[in-house]
Amino acid sequence: MNSAIEATTSRTTFTFQWLRTRLFYSWSSGFVTLGILYLAWILVQPLIEWAFLRAVWSPVNASLCRDAIGRGACWAFVVDKYRFILFGTFPFDQHWRPALTIAILIGLYALSALRGMRGSRLVSLWRPSACSCGAACSASGTSRTNAGAG
Repeated sequence: MNSAIEATTSRTTFTFQWLRTRLFYSWSSGFVTLGILYLAWILVQPLIEWAFLRAVWSPVNASLCRDAIGRGACWAFVVDKYRFILFGTFPFDQHWRPALTIAILIGLYALSALRGMRGSRLVSLWRPSACSCGAACSASGTSRTNAGAG
């Protein structure tokens, strides 16, 4: 029983030490931390209510979305228009180009979060990836422009 109490006490002590050294190491940092927590409380609560609790999820009836304007999100619209949101006016047969760009960027973001991928190793991946993303999307734009000019 004593070992369980000691483990809980040491965990609590560690938590308080972590909070003090990271978030409350001075009066100004404590003030900023409390300000950010207050803003998060003020902003996140209405966002959750709008995005999830009062949202329209089913595209069964379009009037439900019209009724929810200003009160809740209309995710039925997003489901219906996801292709246009992701690919814009790219031709249907060229959708692989922006999809490849999105996949490369998501992979690079994931690699950027790893501690082992910092510094020059990460830069050596970002530069060619950014160039290939630009080339993939601009080649499609060039073919569309030339096709429309003829």
